[in-house]
Amino acid sequence: MLIPVILAAVAAVTQPAAPLSKPSWTRFTVPVAMDHVAVLSVDRGWGPKVDEKTTIVRSGHWQRETTVEDGRVRIAIADLRSSKSVQFSQQPDGAYASMNISGIQESSEGVFVLTNASDVALGETCKVWEFRWDGIVEQNCLTHDGIMLWQRVVGSSGIVLSSARTLSFSRTAVRSDAAAPPRDLFNLDAWGRWPARAPAGRNHHVRLVGPSSSNGRPVPTLDVRRVGEYWSTIETGHRGRNRTYASPALRISVSEDASGRLRRLDVSRTEGSIPRPMFGVLKVATPDAPRNVLNEKCVNYTSTVTTFDYGELLCLTDDGVLLAKTTFSMGSGRFLAAAELTRGKLTILDVTPQADILAKD
Repeated sequence: MLIPVILAAVAAVTQPAAPLSKPSWTRFTVPVAMDHVAVLSVDRGWGPKVDEKTTIVRSGHWQRETTVEDGRVRIAIADLRSSKSVQFSQQPDGAYASMNISGIQESSEGVFVLTNASDVALGETCKVWEFRWDGIVEQNCLTHDGIMLWQRVVGSSGIVLSSARTLSFSRTAVRSDAAAPPRDLFNLDAWGRWPARAPAGRNHHVRLVGPSSSNGRPVPTLDVRRVGEYWSTIETGHRGRNRTYASPALRISVSEDASGRLRRLDVSRTEGSIPRPMFGVLKVATPDAPRNVLNEKCVNYTSTVTTFDYGELLCLTDDGVLLAKTTFSMGSGRFLAAAELTRGKLTILDVTPQADILAKD
């Protein structure tokens, strides 16, 4: 029964054009390909020369790319059915170290177009397909059944950003679990647990609110909760919702659009690393005088997480409560001020992520 499947895949690949939402974390995904395993040598068009090889494992709509770069390993997996992708790394003991998930909103939208060019490599003929997005041209030379023999990525200025050439490949049936994400990757318990009881230390909840809008957009809000060294923040606005959960050992950030669909989810272990404050490293924004919000004094700080097109001014009390936040971005600004503040009322559940948070969408 394998022949009809092969013919269907070949027919799909050899269409003159096919829409593609290219997942963000994988580099060598194509719309349709036979199950196979391939090893590619990768060259970057910038920076020092490095030894980089990627192993592709394709099974149906799943594609796993394991890249080894000067001894460092990163794994990226794409679901071509949903255009969702994930990359993750592991510690020497096998425990997960970091993970990034991107939804379809983070993918590159374009059309996969067959050109008149062809080539011969590894004894096989391949045809060149082009994928264009944001001024970038990606050329992929594919066999009749979708196996990549080489790739060339060119930027808008004509500079080659990267290239890759297949060293070996085999057409073979691949079990889906060899290409799909590990089953426990999206299980929060595989990363660590929040405590059952609230630890001693600071305990507060503050809600900041922005100005109302004349165009009917929802009023922006920011909820900050802290129990000891455990934090949660929930920020909402017309573009969606951003959530962060932080413990001494783990940090989880989730970004969703206005309809609740996942944009991006990031997980990183923080245990044993340099402490990362919830609001970044702060510097007093002199010569500003202390302000008074909700009958409490706060001092303005600038956050060193700022970049050339983004900045934050945070007004914090002596015990670290955020009472006002001004954000500067691309020539515009946004101001939020505390409307509610309570101390000593939170439990650990108020700052604990839901058990299925990593399985979003």
